[in-house]
Amino acid sequence: MLGVDDRTREIIGIPTDRLDLVEAFVCEICLDSIAPPLGPIIERLRLPSSAGDELPVIKIEIPRSLFVHQSPGGYFHRVGSSKRQMSPEYLARLFQQRSQARLIRFDEQTVPGANLDDLIPDYP
Repeated sequence: MLGVDDRTREIIGIPTDRLDLVEAFVCEICLDSIAPPLGPIIERLRLPSSAGDELPVIKIEIPRSLFVHQSPGGYFHRVGSSKRQMSPEYLARLFQQRSQARLIRFDEQTVPGANLDDLIPDYP
């Protein structure tokens, strides 16, 4: 959530004239600075502040991914409220885990040699 104080959880909002700029900045980071790119779900909300005013905030969700993503500074993982750079051993294990086919859900796998004509449209 952007527009919410991390420590106090107080709604501080984002100035209305900066909402487009903040959203564009988030998109740039997710799509241009991270490899492979992330597909953020960005939603603008209005939440009540402690004074009762409705203030604009931006909610960002990053869907779970099967990929290992690299930021400009390297590969990081979260430890509590901090981020730590991954050791080569940790990173190797993560790549190994992500490459295993069992991590791809059955209904997300393609059927080799199948095409749209193979589907039965009226199947109950």
